[in-house]
Amino acid sequence: MSSLNHEQRFSRIEKLFKNLASTHNPSGEESNLMLEIKSFLLDHQLIDNSNSCHDNFLLFDTQIGMIFKCSTFNDENQNFISDENSPSICLFAHLDSDHIELEQEKLKQLIWRRDENLLYYSNNEEIVEVGLDDKSGICVILETLLRLKEMKGIRVNVYVCFSVQEETGQKGVMRMDHLMFKSMVEDGGVGCGIAVDRMTYYHPENKRHLVDEYCRIPLIPNDQKDSFMNQFNKSSQLVEGCDIDFIPSENCSDLLEYKIKLDCEIIAPEMLESLNAHDVKLFEKLSTLLEKYENITSEIKKIMNNISATSRVSGFKSHPRFTRYQLAHQINSLIYSDKVLKFYNETSLKKYLNVSFVNLSLDYDDSCGFVSLKELDNTAEILFDFIRNYHL
Repeated sequence: MSSLNHEQRFSRIEKLFKNLASTHNPSGEESNLMLEIKSFLLDHQLIDNSNSCHDNFLLFDTQIGMIFKCSTFNDENQNFISDENSPSICLFAHLDSDHIELEQEKLKQLIWRRDENLLYYSNNEEIVEVGLDDKSGICVILETLLRLKEMKGIRVNVYVCFSVQEETGQKGVMRMDHLMFKSMVEDGGVGCGIAVDRMTYYHPENKRHLVDEYCRIPLIPNDQKDSFMNQFNKSSQLVEGCDIDFIPSENCSDLLEYKIKLDCEIIAPEMLESLNAHDVKLFEKLSTLLEKYENITSEIKKIMNNISATSRVSGFKSHPRFTRYQLAHQINSLIYSDKVLKFYNETSLKKYLNVSFVNLSLDYDDSCGFVSLKELDNTAEILFDFIRNYHL
């Protein structure tokens, strides 16, 4: 728990969220929000300063997003320092919003008021959308980083990926070189990835949940799911007094794109190099699937180069994106099957095969024109508690 009291935490979250919400960030125009976040990170000394590139960012690119590391093993001055022997976790959120109805100048004129635990925003008494999806997720992650810095002795390294153009087909993550993510797993030891985003509308009870599957592609290996569920339930019980449900989603997301990148661009190609010696038929099947995947991915990237930042390549249930998701699902089913895993459980690929992803939802409806400060506070506390108790 943060060292601040209830009112101090709410005030800090409110100030942060207002700054984020008042920054213009439609798809393709996320640079102002990136600079706002960069300023916040530097002001609060939240970035591991051992990297000399990109002002200590691992990546800072308006066509992809921003990636940075926060090592949460604090020294006596509460500075983040590197701890190579500690487990690592990665947090995700996207920088763009799909529905920005006001110009930046008008956004700055919004009337804010707090009513109990709700933070309303209005303009001439009309409720407007100011990009709750996914500024609320960014707010939760930044608040969580502040709490981690305030708590001494937490030995977990935290990477953060904020991506652009998620709302227009996950184009930012698609542009990211898979070697960047491979390095985070191989050298950084990342074994878990958590996205913070608004709730999916498929949950029947309309409450907080964890998405563990997108487009039929599981995000968590079967042998990791129980430990994941147990730890998240402990964190949720501590904060909200109830368990948290795992649910599948028919939608797509940046998190799905990271999972596809891991499976189809890192794990499967490395498997292919040796699978022929174990099982020729499996080798031929995987080889065919990978060739089709690479072709459809190249086709999508070519289209991306010829459309505007606000345009989608296609709907996620239409060709070519849906075709790519189908191929990724087939590759996932093959490489995580028992008949393939038995060859790789004791190899260097095991660390990649064990990586788990999950989307932690925020429990609100952004059509209502308000966000609950209590909800942001609770979500940050659940995430904070999970991270401080995280072990590979």
